[in-house]
Amino acid sequence: MNTMKMRMQITLLSLLFIFSTLNVAAQKKLFFNINDVKCKEKTAHYYRMIVPQGSLFRVTEYFIEGNQMKMEGQYKSKKLEYESREGDFNWYYANGQKRIEGHYKSGKATDKWTYWYKDGQVQSEGSYLKDNKDGEWTFYHRNGAVKVKPTYIDGDIDGTYASFFDNGDKKSEFLYKKGKADGNFTVYFKGNKVKSTGAYLKDSLDGTYERYFIDGKLAFKGEYNDNKRSGTWEFFHQNGNKSAEIDYNSKGKFTKGTFFDEDGKKLSKKVTIDDLFKDAEYPGGKDEMYKEINTKLGEKLDFKGAKAEKYTIVAYCILNIDEEGNIVDRSWEIPDGDDDDFEDKYDVIKYINSSIDDFPKFKPAKAYNRNYEDEVIIYYNIDFSKL
Repeated sequence: MNTMKMRMQITLLSLLFIFSTLNVAAQKKLFFNINDVKCKEKTAHYYRMIVPQGSLFRVTEYFIEGNQMKMEGQYKSKKLEYESREGDFNWYYANGQKRIEGHYKSGKATDKWTYWYKDGQVQSEGSYLKDNKDGEWTFYHRNGAVKVKPTYIDGDIDGTYASFFDNGDKKSEFLYKKGKADGNFTVYFKGNKVKSTGAYLKDSLDGTYERYFIDGKLAFKGEYNDNKRSGTWEFFHQNGNKSAEIDYNSKGKFTKGTFFDEDGKKLSKKVTIDDLFKDAEYPGGKDEMYKEINTKLGEKLDFKGAKAEKYTIVAYCILNIDEEGNIVDRSWEIPDGDDDDFEDKYDVIKYINSSIDDFPKFKPAKAYNRNYEDEVIIYYNIDFSKL
């Protein structure tokens, strides 16, 4: 009799397992392209499955390539509104590495959250309270060094905000009150050498501001009043002699200026506002720069595949140009998320970087009668379906 009962129980459990497996297999797969737009399976980047679990709906998403999990979590509504998220949520990279781990209560992020880079290094960690960062957060460089360690109160930075280079050297130190910069600040070059000093008052520059060359010599100084330059500002050549005196009125408007040569001798040229600053310039101009990049894209990029998938990319690169016109650094920014969240499936950024590697020297920026370091922004917003 006991043997008969055991066999029946095993049979029932087997049937339940089979029905459960069939139920999951029968779930409708919803396909999405790389831009999270519904599409056919042929052009899909990932698919989604929705399974009712009691009063909740369990959602899992999988990358098409490799069938690796992309996301898992639960919603109170089948419409999957953000505000219906409930419980633990996990997101993953296509390589299987966990990307984000967090918790929701009634659609609001709460408790501890952790974010990772694609290689498994922790990117940031801290807590949320009702969808707002709360308490101490730590952000890391890709090499594991601390990048910044702010404290939040109800989503606003409050207290000392110190940032660091990836070698551990301090990059900057600001004071914040309820999300606004307020108090003295210092910005550093790598090597802990002071780059600039000043002060904020309720998020506006206020008081004396000083900027230095990397060798420690004063580059310029002046006064700010409610985020506007005020009075006479003094600028210096790298040899320490004055390069310019520029006067501003109480509204921060340029009124007059005087230039000096590197020996400190006053120049007779009348100074206009157009003489104050000239951007670093690519030889031949901006159009020639983009032409060079687009030529490289045309040679390398799979336009046909990108167009079929309706691939889009929005990104910009910041080039740091020194006083001699050399590119000394570059950084890519991906709007609406960290660059590790972004998968450049068609290697657009790779090919743009390849073009940048071959760039000639820029014509240096000029500021206040001397060569000056500058930033050049390369911006791309491409919808390949419209090409």
